[in-house]
Amino acid sequence: MKFSEYISRHQVFTTSALMGAMDSPSSATEQLRLAIKAGTVECVRRGLLVSNYGRCEDRPLDPLTIG
Repeated sequence: MKFSEYISRHQVFTTSALMGAMDSPSSATEQLRLAIKAGTVECVRRGLLVSNYGRCEDRPLDPLTIG
C-alpha cells in the first residue's frame, strides 16, 4: 500500500500498524518523517499518530477515538 493512501484512509493509527501495511518499511519511515515535518501527520504520543491528509483533512477528531 502507498503511504499517502494509508494516511488518507486512517485518521488515527499506530506506527506499527502503518509499518505493517507498507511494502517498504524503510521508505515509509522516511515518508512519515517528512509528513510530520509538513504537518500532514501529527504525533499524539509515541507510536500514536493522527492524519490530516486526504479525506481526514479538516475532519474533527473524536477524543474517544484516541482513548
